Amino acid sequence: SKLSKSITILLDDLQWIDPASLTFCRALFQSTKSNKNVFLVLCSRESEVQTQDKSEVHDWLQSLSGSTLETIRLTNLNPEDVNNLVSDSLRTWPRLTRSLSAILHGKSLGNPFFLRQTMEMLCRGGYLHYSLGERKWKWDLDEISDLRLDDNVVSLLTREMTKLPDELLVGLKAASCIGYCIPQTVVDILSKHLEMDLFGVLTSLVQRSYLAGVGSALYRFTHDRIYQAAYELMSEKQRREDHMKFGLAICSYVLDNCENNYDMMFFGVNQINRGGPEVLADSCRRVMISQLNLNAGQRALLLTDFSSALSFFGHGIMFLNPDHWDVKYHLTLNLFTAAAESACALSDAALVQSFTDVVLARSRNLDD
Repeated sequence: SKLSKSITILLDDLQWIDPASLTFCRALFQSTKSNKNVFLVLCSRESEVQTQDKSEVHDWLQSLSGSTLETIRLTNLNPEDVNNLVSDSLRTWPRLTRSLSAILHGKSLGNPFFLRQTMEMLCRGGYLHYSLGERKWKWDLDEISDLRLDDNVVSLLTREMTKLPDELLVGLKAASCIGYCIPQTVVDILSKHLEMDLFGVLTSLVQRSYLAGVGSALYRFTHDRIYQAAYELMSEKQRREDHMKFGLAICSYVLDNCENNYDMMFFGVNQINRGGPEVLADSCRRVMISQLNLNAGQRALLLTDFSSALSFFGHGIMFLNPDHWDVKYHLTLNLFTAAAESACALSDAALVQSFTDVVLARSRNLDD
């Protein structure tokens, strides 16, 4: 209430929100809803927040409908809007683009992103081209009308991505494994691991509009659908193997060069955990990863991030070898004890009971 200037806070892609961030958003909204100087904008895909695993997000958004929050639903473009967009893009009179726009609206259903990708694909395929002689854009309506397009944007993007040069395709897949945002530090580490100029590859992908540079220290995908399509180029097995390889490379670099860089350690351990224990047969490495998860979880506890801590401890337990209580007793005990404490902090009584039951059954003495 003491602020003299207005502040706008935009929170995008709420359909991907994790429990800790949702708790933060609730507190943020509660503390700002009576403040006229703060304008809060929440964006999400309605169809995705209504799924079972995001029901908590949906219920929270529904509970806000009776407050000062105004709901704005963005629909697809109508035929006239599509024609205006096509006319403006091609610098051509609207009456001349109306037939082309009608076909594009039918193929894209008015989805703005799908429409843009469809037009770019038509340009690359020569269906839509600029005539230097006539100094105008030209197209063949019959060819475009007969052209079969995928019924969703991800399928279209995936098909177009497979036409990329091999090196760019490898880089795009690697980027999608790293995540929606790719830190420059990670690019430097993986360039050595992959034995390729990953920086140069990502720069080429920026030029092709798959990625965008954010300052000098970060890359990001230009759209979450592009990120999704790139990730789906790989099989589940390949994704897991790449997550594991990248995570091990990052953690190895951190341990050798900057052991106190906890953000990068979290990043590496999360990559390993996305790979999962199924892709790692080496018992020594499994123990090492369990220890890394214990360390990461303990650091998360210091930051009072109990959800992340519980996740780290849970993954640490998953990576333990079958004889862990006999061979790595103290590591196992510490993981189960810490997991129980984290679950207690999150008020998950059932989970606390499951961890403590194991400790009571396998501990060697009363103190443990």
